[in-house]
Amino acid sequence: YQNINRPNAKVTGFEIVSQISLNDLTKILNGFNLSYKYTYQKGRMDGDIPMNAIQPRTAVYGIGYVHSDDKFGLDLYITHAGAKQAKDTYNMYHKEEGKKDSSIKWRSNSYTTIDLLGYIKPIKNLTLRAGVYNLTNRKYITWDSA
Repeated sequence: YQNINRPNAKVTGFEIVSQISLNDLTKILNGFNLSYKYTYQKGRMDGDIPMNAIQPRTAVYGIGYVHSDDKFGLDLYITHAGAKQAKDTYNMYHKEEGKKDSSIKWRSNSYTTIDLLGYIKPIKNLTLRAGVYNLTNRKYITWDSA
């Protein structure tokens, strides 16, 4: 296997990123914030052949807290990745395998994970970070690992 740059490749897409401090709504929620990120990409090469390197759409929802003196903080993220669609895949060996369908048979399904991350600053110039990823122990496979 070898990566080859395609001269006629085109990637389009967009990303939306937003964050709101809940302190702006009420002082009771000082230090809390909500965040959102959505990513969508589409790629084609040599006309209308899908690019396998393009990841499915992804949305990340977050809620966080940062202490007023920034001594510690905590973030909870919910990440949802969409399934890889057959129309967005290309099996370059489909003719050799005697197949008419050029899509890849094994594709990733959609999945949702929940992650909890935190940090503490016990002394100046020292930050300790920890995280628990996939809190629900959901079995999943990412498209780039499929």
